[in-house]
Amino acid sequence: MLDRPKPQLRDPFDDWWDTLPMDARAGMDPRVAKQAFRAGYTAGCKKHLRRFVFQAATLRVTVWANGVGEARKLAKKKAEQRATARGWKSLPGELELVE
Repeated sequence: MLDRPKPQLRDPFDDWWDTLPMDARAGMDPRVAKQAFRAGYTAGCKKHLRRFVFQAATLRVTVWANGVGEARKLAKKKAEQRATARGWKSLPGELELVE
């Protein structure tokens, strides 16, 4: 049981890239194509949610939520976790909606 090889997990980008015709692949930079694919893939997976970006001093937090109130709660929780992980006693300022 332990000596069975694990199946190789393929990245969704690789599946998409392999289906493109060669002439389409030749005209694209793979790094730029991967960034564009990731953005579209993430937005498509979370199509019923909106993206919110909050900032407190140098700390930026991105969350996906239905509305601003829910997003603010999620961002505050996420920011406090990051602050404690960095050894900060509190957040460097109030979270402000950036995007």
